Amino acid sequence: MCSIIVLFLNLFFKYTMLGREMRACAANREAAALCGIPTKNMVTLSFVLSAGIGALAGCVVSPITYTQYNIGTGLAIKGFTVAILGGMGNSMAAVAAGFILGVLESFSIWVLRRLTRTPSPFQFCSRCFSSGRAAYSEIRKP
Repeated sequence: MCSIIVLFLNLFFKYTMLGREMRACAANREAAALCGIPTKNMVTLSFVLSAGIGALAGCVVSPITYTQYNIGTGLAIKGFTVAILGGMGNSMAAVAAGFILGVLESFSIWVLRRLTRTPSPFQFCSRCFSSGRAAYSEIRKP
């Protein structure tokens, strides 16, 4: 389902005039307004699209999770981790990072089933960054 939405959004932003106008507003709102693009309408449309995608994601997730007041915390941490690992501007890489994170989470549950708590995705992300930072600091030493 996620791949279909990402594919649809990529096609929408690349091949439709409305998608190109939205990208222009995201890049430089003032320049887009000078070119005659109705920027307020593009901002409204972007909020409508994000609300629709969020509602669809909620419909997909709700049958497999319990409804509680704090249900979004764990999903938000996983989403933040995927956005960092995949990159904020590359949606296909974010899908791949989400798939990798899901496989790693399932593997850690299978391997570490004796633990009462599974490792969080935030721990995985921080370990990736700390190892990258250490490698970068070794290169930068005079």
